[in-house]
Amino acid sequence: TTEAGRFADTLLAVPDVSAENISAALLIKGNAFVASKKLPEALLIYKQLAGSKNGEVAAESRYHIAEIYLYQDSLQMAEDAANYAIRQSGGYDYWIVKTYIVIADVFVKEKDYFNARATLESVVKHTKIADLRDEALRKLKVVDQLEKQKSKLKDE
Repeated sequence: TTEAGRFADTLLAVPDVSAENISAALLIKGNAFVASKKLPEALLIYKQLAGSKNGEVAAESRYHIAEIYLYQDSLQMAEDAANYAIRQSGGYDYWIVKTYIVIADVFVKEKDYFNARATLESVVKHTKIADLRDEALRKLKVVDQLEKQKSKLKDE
């Protein structure tokens, strides 16, 4: 595991750690598992944290659950997890927008470029979070390229 993961393990081993610090440490550990491609282990942690009393931790964890299902090509599960995350994460705009981007990625993998484009254009239009707007714009360019390839194949 990463240095961050080892730090989280150390923190979790300390007696009388607050619930908030335990949640933070588990989140770090989950992110470390993702970084080292240990997705099943990360998924277990994120599922544990999805109901955390710390709304920010819960919102981030719900996003990561959808993201992991996407990485695993479990597209229906990714879409279901993303829709759940969006419904449950009110007030945590960053994680909601990130989750909409996961939904767009699901549409791209399903070759549903129309809905991918609509989702990404909505993110670009409505988010005030610059890095997420930029990410959506980059992904829109990819959708443009994929649509052009698709139409070239139809023309041949």
